[in-house]
Formats: sequence, C-alpha cells, structure tokens
Amino acid sequence: MTNEEKLQNFQKMTMEDARKKADAAVNAYQKSMDEEFEEYKAMKEEQMEAMLKAERDNLVKEKNKVISLEQIRLRHEYTKRYEELKEKLFSEVNHRLSQYMETPAYERLLVKQIRKAMKFARGEQIIIYIDPADQEHVMSLEAATGAPLTISEYSFGGGTRAVLPERNVLIDDSFETKVKEKMESFSFGGGETNGR
Repeated sequence: MTNEEKLQNFQKMTMEDARKKADAAVNAYQKSMDEEFEEYKAMKEEQMEAMLKAERDNLVKEKNKVISLEQIRLRHEYTKRYEELKEKLFSEVNHRLSQYMETPAYERLLVKQIRKAMKFARGEQIIIYIDPADQEHVMSLEAATGAPLTISEYSFGGGTRAVLPERNVLIDDSFETKVKEKMESFSFGGGETNGR
C-alpha cells in the first residue's frame, strides 16, 4: 500500500470516525433537547393548569360576590316591602279598632276587663284607668261594675289599665299595648317556607 493509499484510507477512517462522533453528539444533543422540551412543555402545562385554576377560582369568587350582593339587595327589598305591608296591616287594625270602639260590644269588653281586674285584686286597693276617649262611658261602666274609674291623663288607645299599689302590679289591657305586642311578634305566614 502506498503512502497515498494509506493517507486516503486514514482520511476515510478519520472522516467516518468524525462522522460517527458528530452523529453521536448530534443525537445526544437532540435527545437532550427533546428531554428539555418535554420538561419545558410539562412545566408550561402545569403553569397553564395553575393559571386556569386561578382564573376559575376568581370567576367563582366573583360569581359568589355578585350572588351575595344580589341576595343582600333582595333581602333589603324584602324587608322594606315586608315592613310596608306590616305597617299597612296594622294601620288597618287601628282603623278597625277605632270603629269597634264605637259599638256596644266595646263597652261590654270594658265591663269584662274591669271585672277581671277587680277579681284579680281580691278586695285590695285598685285604681282602674280608662282612656280619655272613653270618658262618655264612665257612668255606665261604674254602674255596671260598681268600681270607681279614673280617666287616664294620656291616651292608651282604648281598653283599660289597672294598678294594684300594694302589690306593685300593673294590669295592662290597653289596645295600645295589645297592638304593640302583636306587632312585635307578627310575621306573615303561609306558603311552603314555614312548612305548610
């Protein structure tokens, strides 16, 4: 083999070896790049998932905030309407009470209340008050019950009030108190919300 052939042979082997090493380096680099790409892709997918989750959470919070504000508005509107209807109802109750106070049944009720108070007193000192608006009934009430009556200094909407000074007891059968108690404990019933 001549030097020229040896040189060509050496050059060929060197080139093949360099090609193999270059191919191996390129393949290793490609593999490394593919692995890095997969890691990068996985990291980006995690970031996207985290972003989507955060965005979903924000949307849920925003939706809940809107719902909460709407519930507050509706509760306020309901309460306002409820109070308007309640006020209208009790205005009608007061109107009907004043009509009732013009009937003979009202005087019979006063007699019943006075007798009940006297029975409760069992002979003790008792002061029975009637409303100033009922002054016209004093003589007939005293005749019917045998009890001395006192006209109150201020109106209590009808009915009677009685005081037993020795026991420090107030018997309050006034319409004002009865209506106030009913108004405080009143609620509109009906429908499925209260189990009916």
